[in-house]
This record gives sequence, structure tokens and C-alpha cells, in this order.
Amino acid sequence: MIEQVKRNMNVIASQIGVRPVGTEANASLLKYVKALASSYGYKTTTLPFECKIWNKGVSNLTINNKTYGIYPSPFSQPYKGECEIIFADSVETLQKADCAGKVVAICGTLANDAIMPKNFPFFFPEEHKFLIELLESKQPAAILAFTGKQPMSGLDPFPLFEDGNFLIPSAYISQSYLDEIKSFNKRVEINIDSHTQPSESEQLIIWNNLENKERIVICAHMDSKYNTPAALDNGAGVAVLLEMMRILKDEQKPFDIEFVPFNSEEYYGVCGQLNYMNRINNELTNIKLVINIDSPCHKDSKTALSFYNFTDDVKQKYVDYIKTRGNVVTGPEWYAGDHAMFAFRGIPCLAVTSSNLFDGVLELSHTPKDTIENVDYELIKNTADVLVGIITNNLIEGYKYCNNSALSV
Repeated sequence: MIEQVKRNMNVIASQIGVRPVGTEANASLLKYVKALASSYGYKTTTLPFECKIWNKGVSNLTINNKTYGIYPSPFSQPYKGECEIIFADSVETLQKADCAGKVVAICGTLANDAIMPKNFPFFFPEEHKFLIELLESKQPAAILAFTGKQPMSGLDPFPLFEDGNFLIPSAYISQSYLDEIKSFNKRVEINIDSHTQPSESEQLIIWNNLENKERIVICAHMDSKYNTPAALDNGAGVAVLLEMMRILKDEQKPFDIEFVPFNSEEYYGVCGQLNYMNRINNELTNIKLVINIDSPCHKDSKTALSFYNFTDDVKQKYVDYIKTRGNVVTGPEWYAGDHAMFAFRGIPCLAVTSSNLFDGVLELSHTPKDTIENVDYELIKNTADVLVGIITNNLIEGYKYCNNSALSV
């Protein structure tokens, strides 16, 4: 039913559009998905959580009577004042610097990669932890990061910090201004117009009513960054999930199936994911397979599947199957998605994305250019059909799909 696919995509990416967690638009999508699930006969459960909404204004840096526009870091604390600016291009430079009450300009190798949110639960590298703790100990008035092209999105420049738990006010600016600003005197006026407000949201879980012990989890994050309609990342993923939900509603299944539109994947607190993982923490061994759908169905791509924690013989069954289906290929492993939190626990995972993720889709991700015109509706339908086929064609390890029963093999 391609018309239903088009209708879903239009609601997600055009009518609703930008939908960060906690916003009214995000709540609208939750309501839409929940209503659709109920119309198909599924049950729903919601896990409420608290979060923050981010608001920004015009921010700038003035030095030697010249003003530069700067970008406040998402969820940053506000700051406005005049003080000295110092530059740090390495950990060693930062360690030696007197930063108290000053603007620390982070540049060079220190500004190459985005810093993971403070105490991020699923992946928090030691070098990021060290840098955050070092900056906090130095007590600067604010941070200004000189960044370039973000390798994992289309942002240029990109925010070095996106973290409501990191309380030092911060902003960012293109690294192309670095030499010019360094050539001026060392006092600046800086205004970081950034504010947060408390909000609430929920994690939706959609499930069938067979109440088998074992289950398949099908997930796709539904929230977006600010300032992007997020058609590919991840409106198309949600559309694939909804189409699978429609197809499977009348199927006799040997497993329970949970459809989980994760709500907060793009949010520093990943509240929905944490609530869900806490809920199923004692049931992880019952999960036979996780299918995570993220940024699929670009108009110039095929669908790429990658595999995690499969034995070679089971993986080969999947590979042999997808070879018989058009527009589906085997892709490289990647971990910047919701399958990672399952894969790191040893659960078999299948990650679904566009075959040109790294040389096409990421140029659009997190930007206003990620619009519905980049989405292939037919590929959404085809991808959903292929994934349903994996569930219904005896490919799940240890079981055969046989009408109303699961037979051990």
C-alpha cells in the first residue's frame, strides 16, 4: 500500500517536520503513531520521562569593534559579558592555561570531533571524560569552539558540545575565522543567547498480544535535531516501521513483536532509550533479534543491512535471502544508532540504512536539507517487505515460522 507509505511520510516530515523530544511537534507524532497502532489492533504502553526544550536567540562575539555571528551550543547555559579570550589547540595547552573567568577558544585537534554528552550511558570515551573534567576544573566563563565539517552529519561548522548536563556556557563558529580572531587583542564581548525549559515526553512501545516468552524488537528513532525536518534521519525509518506494523498486524507470529519508535535518540539524555532498557533489563535473553532502522531509503540508494552478533552460518542465511530481493545489499557495520545498545550486550542485531549513508545521506543529516524530496517511497515499501520476509521465512535462529506455531530446529 504505497499510498499509506506516502501518507505516513507526509505527516512525519512535512506536516509535523522538526520534532525534537519534548516539543509539541514531537507529541503530535507520538499521538499519530499511537493512533495508527491502535487502528491495526496493537496494544500500546508508554513510559513517561522528563526532558528539556532548547531555545536560542541571536548570539555574537565582538572584538576590536568587529562583530561575528556565533552559534550557541544546543542546551547551553546563557552567558553575556566582556573578558579575556585565550586559545587552546591541545590538551597540553589547556592544562597549562589560566582559564578562570575567561573565554576559552578551543581549536585545532581539540575541535576535530564532537564531544559525547557528559556521562553518556552507552558510549563515553575516556578522552572525552578527561576533557570535560579538565574544562570544569579550569572554570572558564564560557567556551567558543572553532569547528569545521562534522564527519557524521552535514553540519559545517558543528557544535562541539550538545549537552544539557555540561554547565559551562558554550558556542561555536567556523574555523575559517580562527586566524583573524587570533590576530586581534585578547579582550572580547560575547553573548550566548541560549535557554532551556523543562518539558515532558514519553517512550511509546507497541506490541501484539500473543504473550510468547521470546520476542523480536523492531525500532526506529522518531525524534529529530532542531532545525531539520529529518525526512531521512529518521522519518523514513519510522515509515518503514509503520509499514511493517501494518503488514504484520494479521500475521500469525511465533514471537512477540515489539515496535519501538525510540524517542530521544537525538537528545543528549536519551531518556526514552534508558527507560526502555531499564524496563526490559531482566528480559534481554528473551530477545531473539533487534531490527533497527535509521536513515534508510534515500532516493539514490539501495537498502543496506549490517549484522551484529550472528554466527557465520546464520548470517549467511540472511545474506542468501537478501540476494534474492531487489534493491537490498549487505553494508558495513556502524554503531551510531540504537542497535548499538543491544549489540554491546551480545544480542543479535540487524541495522538497516541507506547504502550511501556515508557518502550521501550524512551530508543531509541534521540540516534543513533533509527534506521529503530525498526519500524513495517505493524503497520504503520494498524495505518493509524484505524485513517482514526475514521474520516470516524461517530465518530467525532456532525457529521455523509455521502458521500458528514455532517449531524448534
